[in-house]
Order: sequence, then C-alpha cells, then structure tokens
Amino acid sequence: KDDLSGVGAITGVAVQCLTPEAQKRFHTGYELPEKHREDLRLLDEKFGLAYPD
Repeated sequence: KDDLSGVGAITGVAVQCLTPEAQKRFHTGYELPEKHREDLRLLDEKFGLAYPD
C-alpha cells in the first residue's frame, strides 16, 4: 500500500495525505513529544492502530 494513498479533508476539501499506518511508522525511533503521543492516540482511537506508550 502506498504511504501517500490516504485521503483527508481540510475545510471539506479532499486532500491526499499519509495513511494512518505510515503516520504510525514515521513516529518511531525517537523520543515523542507530548503532542505526537496525542496524535498517535487519536489515530489509534479512530483507526485501531495500537501504539506502545
């Protein structure tokens, strides 16, 4: 699956974006700031992508 095959919306306009799986993968290998941890929590809540604390 292509990492850029995601679709989101900005003020109701469809835009191409990273898939949730790519977002999760790109948030590994470094100490996550609180904002990034919150973003991943929201991805998990919406798409069921568990991310270790």
